[in-house]
Amino acid sequence: MALLIACVCQVQLAHAINSPHPVNESWLSMRSDSYSDAFKILDLYNDNPRSRQAGDVIYSFSQWQLGRQIHPNIALGVIGGWDIYGQHSVLAAKIYAQQEVKAGQYDYQLEADMQRTQGLFVAFNFGINQFNVHALLEAGQAFGLTSVDIHGNLSSQDNRLAGIADIDYFYEKDALYHRKLNKTPAGRYVSLSVDLSYASVWGEHRLHMQDLFNQTHWHNAPFTQLALNTNKVSSIDDNGVVSVRPLGSGRETFKSFNQVFPARIEFSNYFKIDNTARAVLGLNTIKDDVWPFIGWQFSRGNMQVRYHVKQQAFAVSQRYNPYFSYQFSSDHLDGSKIQRLQFGIELRY
Repeated sequence: MALLIACVCQVQLAHAINSPHPVNESWLSMRSDSYSDAFKILDLYNDNPRSRQAGDVIYSFSQWQLGRQIHPNIALGVIGGWDIYGQHSVLAAKIYAQQEVKAGQYDYQLEADMQRTQGLFVAFNFGINQFNVHALLEAGQAFGLTSVDIHGNLSSQDNRLAGIADIDYFYEKDALYHRKLNKTPAGRYVSLSVDLSYASVWGEHRLHMQDLFNQTHWHNAPFTQLALNTNKVSSIDDNGVVSVRPLGSGRETFKSFNQVFPARIEFSNYFKIDNTARAVLGLNTIKDDVWPFIGWQFSRGNMQVRYHVKQQAFAVSQRYNPYFSYQFSSDHLDGSKIQRLQFGIELRY
């Protein structure tokens, strides 16, 4: 679990797909989007979980862009990011939180992926009647490889866990056995994001698909495959006390593989109320997780306010003037209790 936790709360800049800009306009954008179902973000950062809630997902998606609109339909620029996504079982969360595990049989599962990227992008936009398409294609190098898949069946009895787990682990730095490497693995990535919008008599409807198609190819990446048995007796002392030491057997090698992150999808509807405001209704989704939201958009001040129902988070975004816009979202005013945190800025010139 610590493989995932140690990374998820770094200060970051998040993924977003920018709207078309006026010709010859340049921009710098930086955004961050982090969320944990089960734990407080500050607890994860400090590696000290004080509480645990229901849930199985942790993510932090990051990006910065420096771009320029060179044509009414084309923009170019440089781009960088940091992506983290993980899913865990209830048992994995309980073990990390050092909570009591009742007697019984359990499935243990932890899947986590992380990478840093830097590259170039080209953005295209075009419209047909009331239908508009904005697409961003990026490609470049990837670093900071982590991809771990742990599955096992464990039993709990007398406050002791026992069982077998299989581990597949790709890495830049080996957090399990501190394997020494002669060189740092580097990958090549490509990603396509698409934004579709349609203007109807009721308002505007938008489908935003971030990293809809993406793949990172790692050539000869460091790889450890391990079978872990936690029920091996290592010694019995003179008093008959049994000592149990987990036994791991496997192999360390190099292996090429393709890393894929889940697409993040937002479907939003802006229903016109009058000339000064629009009601907002939509949802965000990653894989099987769905987070609905409601909101209000004001014409005066170019401001939008949302409430994310499932995450219980408020969000505000505004284009403050032609040169500066911002966004911020949180589920709590107390920083030590935040589980959803999103922020971003864009400077235009």
